[in-house]
Amino acid sequence: MRCASANERKPSLAESSRWRAWPARARTAARQPHAIALALVFLAGLALRLYFRSQWRPALIGFPDSSIYIEDAITGIFNDPLRVGGYSEFLRLMHGIHPSLSFAILVQHLLGLASGLLLFGAVRRAGLSGWVALAPAAVVMLSGSEIFVEHAPLSEAVFIFLVDLGLYATVRAWRRWAWALVAGLALGAATDVRSVGLVLMVVIILAALLTAPGAWRRRMLIGAAIALGAVAPVGGFLRAHEESQGYGGFTGAGYFDLYARVAPFADCSKFTPPKGTADLCIHVPRSQRPGHDFWEFSGSSPAVAAFGEGDDTAPKPGENSQLRAFAEAAILGQPLEYLEYVGRDLVRIVDPSFPSSPFGNHGATATGYGNTPQSLTGYYFNTSNIYALHLLLGTYYPGDGEVHKSMSFLLGYERDTRIEGPLMAVLLLLALAAPLLTAGRERRAALFFLIATAVLLLGPIFLSEYDYRFTIPAFGPLAATAAIGASAAIKRAQVKKLPSVNSWDA
Repeated sequence: MRCASANERKPSLAESSRWRAWPARARTAARQPHAIALALVFLAGLALRLYFRSQWRPALIGFPDSSIYIEDAITGIFNDPLRVGGYSEFLRLMHGIHPSLSFAILVQHLLGLASGLLLFGAVRRAGLSGWVALAPAAVVMLSGSEIFVEHAPLSEAVFIFLVDLGLYATVRAWRRWAWALVAGLALGAATDVRSVGLVLMVVIILAALLTAPGAWRRRMLIGAAIALGAVAPVGGFLRAHEESQGYGGFTGAGYFDLYARVAPFADCSKFTPPKGTADLCIHVPRSQRPGHDFWEFSGSSPAVAAFGEGDDTAPKPGENSQLRAFAEAAILGQPLEYLEYVGRDLVRIVDPSFPSSPFGNHGATATGYGNTPQSLTGYYFNTSNIYALHLLLGTYYPGDGEVHKSMSFLLGYERDTRIEGPLMAVLLLLALAAPLLTAGRERRAALFFLIATAVLLLGPIFLSEYDYRFTIPAFGPLAATAAIGASAAIKRAQVKKLPSVNSWDA
C-alpha cells in the first residue's frame, strides 16, 4: 500500500465538498432563464455562421489586406513592413492543422462564438446579473458586422477573441491573481495581431490598479502578473522579428499610419520639421487634400516618394523614426487642427457618413478616408485583385472549392444589425452613464469595461483614422458597459416609483 508523503497535500473538506457539489450547481445554473437565453443566442449565432458557410466559401476575400495576410503566411510573417505578423502566423498554424482556407474561417467563426461566451463570463464574474451579461454575448454572437468580418481572412476575429479572453481573465484575477498571467498572455498575443493591443495591455494594467478589489499591494500584484504574462508573446515576437528582419519593433513601417494621420492638415509653415524630414512636407492646399489612405499608399505622397510604399518596402533604419518625428512635430505644432480631425472622426463613430475632412465629402477630400459600414461590405466582394489572389489561394489552399450563392439575406441581416446611428449613440450614453449610476462592484465593472471600450474605439482614431472595421472589436465591451448602465438606470427608476413610508402608513 502506498503511503502519502508529508509533502503531498490532501484536498480540504471545503474543496472536496465544492467539487462534489459542482454537477448539481451546473444543472441548477443551466435551468436559469438567462442560461436558457444564452443557449438560444449561441444556437442562433451558430446557425447564422453555418448558413454563411453554405452560401459563400471559402471566404470573403475582396479586402486588400486579405491577400497580404495570406501571402505573408506563405512567404514569412514578417515580410509585410506595415502590418503586425500575428494574424499571418494564425493562418500558418491553421494551415498546419488542415490546409484549407475554409477551415481557417470555420475556426474564426468558432472564436467569434467563444468571444461572446467569454464576455458573458466576464460580466458574470464581475458580479452582474445573467441578463446584463447576456447583452454583450448577444452583440458579439449575433451582430452581422461581427459575422462578416469573421468570414474574411482579416485579423479582427482573432484579435477580438484574444481581447475578450484577456478581459475575462483580468476579471477572474480580481479573486485569484494567477488568472492575471492568463490575461497577460492573451493581451500580449493580441498585441502580436494588432498594434493597438499594446496600448490596450498597458491601459488594462492601469485599470487593474484602479478597479481590482482589495488592498493596493494585491492590485499591484495583479498588474505585475499581467505584465509578466505578456513577456513571452510580446518578447518572443520582437526577438523573432529582429532575427528575421535585422531590426526591432513590431513592424518596419508602422509610423506610416501616424504620418497619414497628420498629412491631411500638416502645414510646415506652422511648425519646424525635424532635421531630415523637410521632404515629408505637403504643399497641396488643405482644402484639396485627400484623406489618410492616400498619404499612406499613393505614389504622390511625399512619404511614399521618399521611402517607398509601406506595403512593399520597409524604411531603412532611421526612416521610420523620421515619419514619427515629423508626425509628432505636426501634432505639437498644430494641436487644434489635429483635434479637429480627431473630433470629426469621433463623430463618425455614431454617424459614419459624417465627413472626416472639414471641407466636406466632395472632390479630392472625399477619397482616402476610412470605411463606412457600406463601403466595408462592398470591399468584401471586391474583385479588382481577384486574379493574383486566386494564384495565392491555388498555391496555399489547393483543395478549396468555391461556393457563391445568394447573399441577399445575409447582406440584409448585416445592414439591419449594424451598430451605428441612434443605436450607437444610446449605447455610448448608457456606457458613459454607467459609472455614475452604479456603486461598489457594479461601478468597478462599469469602469473596467468602459476603459477597454475607450481604448478600442479611440486608439485607432488618435493614431490612424476612423474605419468601421476598427470599431467592431469594441462592440462587445461597449455593450457590456451599456448594459450595466441600463440596468442601473432601470433600478433607479423602480426605486423612485416605490411608495413612500407615509403612504404605507396611510
